[in-house]
Amino acid sequence: MADLHALTRFCLSAVERGEPAALITQCAVEGSTPRELGVRMAVTPTTVHGTIGGGNLEQVAIDQARRLLGDPERHFLLQDHPLGPLLAQCCGGHVRLLIERLEPIDKNWLLACDEAAERGTPVTLRTTLTGTGPRKAVVAGETARDVTFFDQHGDRLTALRPRLTECAEMLERFGRPRPQLWLYGAGHVGRATAEIMKRTTFDVSCFDGRESERSQLPPDVTASDLSDVEHVINAAPAQSHHVVFTHSHDLDYTIVHGILARGDFAYLGLIGSQTKRLRFFSRLRADGFDETALARLTCPIGTPGIESKAPEAVAIAVAHELMASLGPDDNPTRAIAL
Repeated sequence: MADLHALTRFCLSAVERGEPAALITQCAVEGSTPRELGVRMAVTPTTVHGTIGGGNLEQVAIDQARRLLGDPERHFLLQDHPLGPLLAQCCGGHVRLLIERLEPIDKNWLLACDEAAERGTPVTLRTTLTGTGPRKAVVAGETARDVTFFDQHGDRLTALRPRLTECAEMLERFGRPRPQLWLYGAGHVGRATAEIMKRTTFDVSCFDGRESERSQLPPDVTASDLSDVEHVINAAPAQSHHVVFTHSHDLDYTIVHGILARGDFAYLGLIGSQTKRLRFFSRLRADGFDETALARLTCPIGTPGIESKAPEAVAIAVAHELMASLGPDDNPTRAIAL
């Protein structure tokens, strides 16, 4: 999955090479649409990076972006598209697309967005939709809650898709912190899960006390020692997602106990059979955890229905469960509502 860092690097590279490029932003949605508010893609005369959902809508947007790049008199297009017979799509909703040419003057805000994407921190962008073209700038000290349009007097337009003629300015939040995924165990299932999840919205870290196993993790997954379990658990950011599948049931229990005791997690999953679940839950009850706390522990892990126990199959089931735990706002290629 293309993330904000990849998208901004693509745009920056094109601008620095002097290659014509356009940025497409889905800045308003109503009803059923292929993608959510704020998704983006970039287009050059020969390449495309990212997606706004595919289908005829995306093809029309790519064609319009390339026509814009060939028209020196125009700098942007702000257009509404009904997803019906005109586009041969039956979604039934409406989207608004901002297609803007990227020029050397855009390098500063692209650099700011690229740095923010690398840090996993959002920035607020203001886009002026009047004059010869949209002029984008990072707004310091202000946080946009979603994509918001303003009229020429600076008043907020409250409609989901205000009239095009009213829109003089757009305020948006570019990016968001990536959800944290901590995997405990770098064995076959741990490595397979890390390989899949590193391609998603999650920032993946994997912990194992065995260097021989850590060394086999994908290079872009943070690999750390698990010798000091208490330190690792206490270092986890609040609202992290945790999946436990070490080589040791005793170690599994220590980790699960510590995370449940903290309580400030978004997801806690433990690999195991129904028998392991019964034994762990009985032991946790004896250690003082009530039913409310135990209800937050998922065991066995993974979406039901995948019968194979192969590491890759288990990883796919776990990945599905983790992605289902997220809302639509956890897509890093969009400006989102908080």
